[in-house]
Amino acid sequence: MLESANRAIDTRAVAQPTRRDAAARVIIPTAMAAGGITIFSKMSHGNTLRYTFVPTLAASWALYMLILRRRGPDRERLMPLYFVSLAWQFVHFIEENQTGFRYRWPVEIFGAEPYGDKQYVAINVLSYALFILGGVALMVDRREFSLPAVFFAVMGVMFNGVQHPVYAWMARGYFPGLWTSTLDLALGPILLKRLFEGPSAEPRLI
Repeated sequence: MLESANRAIDTRAVAQPTRRDAAARVIIPTAMAAGGITIFSKMSHGNTLRYTFVPTLAASWALYMLILRRRGPDRERLMPLYFVSLAWQFVHFIEENQTGFRYRWPVEIFGAEPYGDKQYVAINVLSYALFILGGVALMVDRREFSLPAVFFAVMGVMFNGVQHPVYAWMARGYFPGLWTSTLDLALGPILLKRLFEGPSAEPRLI
């Protein structure tokens, strides 16, 4: 019994973040958010990224600070769905790229200059690289580096599933990325729930 008690104390000691860890969980994601907002604002053609990426990155940072900074997710439940959602995003990118999202989106929705092929591909591929690294950070419980994963769940899945039907309504017809965004609309709420609900010993249905 004494050995079990000692083990429990040791486990609590390991689980307690050090002052340095606590500081890192504030400073690093805040620096990431500030850097990302600055980059998106400068790269934005008109208001394309300023009205989409910038506010959702700010919201991702706020959600991280309020919830994820204090309590990690149930990684066994979260990570399979996270990587399935990320894999689907590559399929979504193919539909967007093949149907002219890079020029129809800025021109028709925001009245801005279209993105060049190389620039559009670079933005997406670099984003996916960061989303993968953010997922790995969650997987190994280095939450201070997980802001890209939160941004992926908020912007890349949830907001992505919402915005494409809105754009199709605005265009009064098909808009690039519409068909594959429908799965994002279904995955988004579940992914966000698993990201922020925290671990539990209770069995869950979803």
